[in-house]
Amino acid sequence: MADYREISQEYAKEGIKAAVILNSGAMIAVLTQLTKVPDMSRTVVGVAMALWSLGIVAGAFTWVLAFASTRYVDKSEREPVFAQKHIQTSDNHMKAGYCSVIASLVFFLGGCLAVAIHLMRS
Repeated sequence: MADYREISQEYAKEGIKAAVILNSGAMIAVLTQLTKVPDMSRTVVGVAMALWSLGIVAGAFTWVLAFASTRYVDKSEREPVFAQKHIQTSDNHMKAGYCSVIASLVFFLGGCLAVAIHLMRS
C-alpha cells in the first residue's frame, strides 16, 4: 500500500526545488545574455532580478512552512490530547506553503514578462 504521507512530502520537495530552480535559472540566463542584448534597460533587468530574487525567497520559505507543517503532524501523534489543534496548525502551514510556492511561480512569470515585453518593444 502506498504511503501517502511520503508521497506528499516528495511532491512538496520537488515543487519547492522547481520553484527555486526556475527563478535561479532565469536570473542566470539573463545575466549571461546581457552583453548580447546591449539595449536591455538596467531598470528592466533590475525589476526582473528583483522579482526572481523574491521568487527564490518565496520558494525557500516554502520549505520552512513545509517543515513546520510536518512537525505539527508529528506533534499530533505524540500529543493526542491536542491532536486536532496540531492538525489544524499543520493544515494552516500547508496552505501557507501552497501560497508561497504559487507566489514564487508568479514572481518567475513577472520577471519573464518584464524582460519579454521590453525585448518586444525594442
